[in-house]
Amino acid sequence: MHPVPLPRGRTTGAWLLAAGLAVLVLAGAWQRERIELPTHARRVPAEVVAIEQRVQRGSDYDETLYASRVRYTAIDGRAVEFVADVWSATPLHRLGDPVHVLVDTRQDVAVLDTRETLYGAFLALAGVGIALMLAGLRAWRHG
Repeated sequence: MHPVPLPRGRTTGAWLLAAGLAVLVLAGAWQRERIELPTHARRVPAEVVAIEQRVQRGSDYDETLYASRVRYTAIDGRAVEFVADVWSATPLHRLGDPVHVLVDTRQDVAVLDTRETLYGAFLALAGVGIALMLAGLRAWRHG
């Protein structure tokens, strides 16, 4: 006896559900350390010492993006600077603004203590995964 193939809509739905679930799992695995950072990192005061600019070239127009350059004092007393990994069309901070950073001394990593920095990539990927799963459910139901 031969198995009965699924209707085309149901097959598409199954693939979309699987792809959405895979994106959710990969997002969690890829961003796990960033999500868990607040549980073991030290929160230290810092200051915005510069606003970095870069031009992102597009096919229709160029866009200037901004990110904050931040300085904090490490445990050993040395001054440490880094550029935040969140770039935006408008500056998120002004020169001299006080901010906080999360410093993971185990890996010598520091990030701005903001929701965007900690959870932005995960939430974007999770949104894609959920959208794929919803499309898969819809295709499955109407297949």
